[in-house]
Amino acid sequence: MHLSGAEFVKLLTENYNQIYGYIIRLQPCYDVAEDLMQETTSTMWEQRRKFTPGTNFVAWGRTIAYYKIMDYRHQTKRDKKVIFNEELFKIIEQSIPSANPHSDTYLQTLRNCLTRLKSDDLQLLRLRYWKGIAVNDISKRLKISLRNVYYQLARIQGLLLICVERDEK
Repeated sequence: MHLSGAEFVKLLTENYNQIYGYIIRLQPCYDVAEDLMQETTSTMWEQRRKFTPGTNFVAWGRTIAYYKIMDYRHQTKRDKKVIFNEELFKIIEQSIPSANPHSDTYLQTLRNCLTRLKSDDLQLLRLRYWKGIAVNDISKRLKISLRNVYYQLARIQGLLLICVERDEK
């Protein structure tokens, strides 16, 4: 028995955040993670007939995502853009829990907290994490000291942590 298109969409919708969460942990640059998720879901769609209904959809999706991430790392390694070596990558990948039933709630809470930030704070987060711009470059772009950029990022992360912890209760 094969997975129908409707069944695939239902499973992907239910498990999207867990697969995306896996990708973002291994590739924290938002733009790259988004591209990798697109490639992963596209490949999952193309290979949906290979998935056995009743087995672990998230594990299947994460396996496909893993190979997409490895392909990306291979490409960036040639361009000397790899952030950490293979040994560290394996340690990080193996430390990610196989499933977190609370990840959907956590991500939604974090999204809600992000909407409460001041526009300047959100802009700083976008530059650093969504676009993956180096702190030195942010400092130059915004014409503020390097120390101030680090301070602001730490302050914003603290605000988000407090907000998430408060709203999850």
